[in-house]
Formats: sequence, C-alpha cells, structure tokens
Amino acid sequence: MVKVKMNILITGGCGFVAGRIAELLLVEHHVTVIDNMRYWKDKRVVPKGINHFNGDVDKFVSVMDYDLVIHGATVNIIHAMTDPRACVDTNWNQTIDFFDMVPQHIPILYLSTSSVYGNGVQIPTSEECRMAPSNVYAMTKLMAEEYLLKNHPNCVIARLSNVYGPRQRPENPYSGVMVKMLESSITGKKFTMIGDGRQTRDFTYVDDVCSAMMALFEKGKRGEVYNVGTGIETSIKDLSNNLPEGVDIVSIEPRPIDTVNRRCLSIDKIKMHTGWEPKVRLSDGIARSTVWLMGEGYFLQG
Repeated sequence: MVKVKMNILITGGCGFVAGRIAELLLVEHHVTVIDNMRYWKDKRVVPKGINHFNGDVDKFVSVMDYDLVIHGATVNIIHAMTDPRACVDTNWNQTIDFFDMVPQHIPILYLSTSSVYGNGVQIPTSEECRMAPSNVYAMTKLMAEEYLLKNHPNCVIARLSNVYGPRQRPENPYSGVMVKMLESSITGKKFTMIGDGRQTRDFTYVDDVCSAMMALFEKGKRGEVYNVGTGIETSIKDLSNNLPEGVDIVSIEPRPIDTVNRRCLSIDKIKMHTGWEPKVRLSDGIARSTVWLMGEGYFLQG
C-alpha cells in the first residue's frame, strides 16, 4: 500500500468492487465515493467513514483536490441486457464526461472488464489479444478505454475478471455466479446453472483487485492496459468442489450474454511491470466470502 495519506475519489463506490476498494483504502487514506444508488435501497451499503456524494458521476462538482481517481461506476453486463440505453448512458456518455472533468495531472485508474476479449483466441488471454466485445456492456467499456487512452495520458486501465468476495450480495439480481452458488450452498436452495457448467472463468478475490490497483498506481506505466486476474481456469461445475456444503443444481439454457466458453487471463504484464500477483487462493477466498455472508453482510435480509 502507498504510505503517503492521499485524497482518493472512487466512482461507483457503494457497489461491490469499488466499494470494497474504498473500504480497504480508507484505512490509510481519505476517501470520497460517488454513487447514484441505482442498485441499492439499503443505505448501509455506503462504506462506513466514507464521504458519499449521491448522484451521477457527470454531476460531481469538482475533482481538483484529489490525488487519485478510481472509476468503477458502471451498468453491469446483466442489467445491460434489458436496458441497453442505461448502459450506454452510464458506461459511455457519463463516463467520458467525467473523464473530461479530471485534470491531466491527476491519475485515473479505470476498472474495465475482461469481457472486451469475448472468446479469447488464446488462453491465457494477454492484453495484445484481439478485442471481440459481444454485447453492449463490453462495447461501451472498450469505447471508454479507448477514449481515456487517447485523451488522458495519465491513466491506467485494469481489465478485471470475475471478481468475488466481501460486499458481493446475493440479494442483488446482478450479482455474479460465485455468490449465487454460495447462497445455495449455505441455504440449501437449488442453484440455477446456465448451460452445462463446463464453461470456465478466472475468479479473482476482490482484495487482490485492491492491491493490484495500488500496484498499478505506484508502478504501472501510464497509458497502459493491464489484466487483473489469477491466470487459473475454473469451470462452473468445479466451483462446487470448494463450497462449504453441496449444491443441488438445475441447468437452464444459456442466455445471449453467455457466449464465452473459456476465460483465463494472462497476468504476465502486471507481474513484470509492478511485481503484483494474487495472494488469495480460490478455496481461501470462498471461505472468507462465506464468513462475510454469514456474519457482517446483508445475507438473507430480503
């Protein structure tokens, strides 16, 4: 972690990934978050001790007084299926307006997505792999990447892969497969599996993502794109081998967004440039996530 106390601005900072980053960085820094609370009715999602601006990112008054901006505000891939206009408005229109507000001397870390690769033509997939976004979410994230690289040279882009861990809430209909499977394991409810479960993903623990952000801020090259993952493929079926209890699985037909058969990111570049690598093994991350769900989270509160 950076030792100098900084003023950090995080967009989307009441959500899962950006909110967890805010919680961890607050230990050593001053943190302000922007979040329009689109996905949250319960105000307890606001990280404790955080200065929260409730609104859209392009309505924020000033970013002049910050040492670092982390942009995590997004309409996610599942929401984008049913509301593509909201996806374009947030992930493109509001995002580039916000980027234009940030002075050139302030570094921007942009939380992008491995979805820009589509079905990677190489596994593990490197940053040089051809882009093949297959949905509006991935397209808008890639467009924002390209805009940022062209217009704000003091930036670093992080392409994240299937993040899981504390703050990922099962009551959120847009949460990922990991927390849904954990919910089934804990409660005994059937787990609805999309497809045959042989599709693979690169599951990354959220605290590792936070340490990657600080490594990129300290040592990452400006104007560069970095994968943030584990470099390990895990099938959806194999997830059940790491769960605290067994899961009854019901399979359904794939959705239009479920077109990626294999996902595994090469993290050679971030290792080479910063020395960062993930610390939390899948089994340990699942155990920590289960403790969070059973204890401090919002689990089973409807």
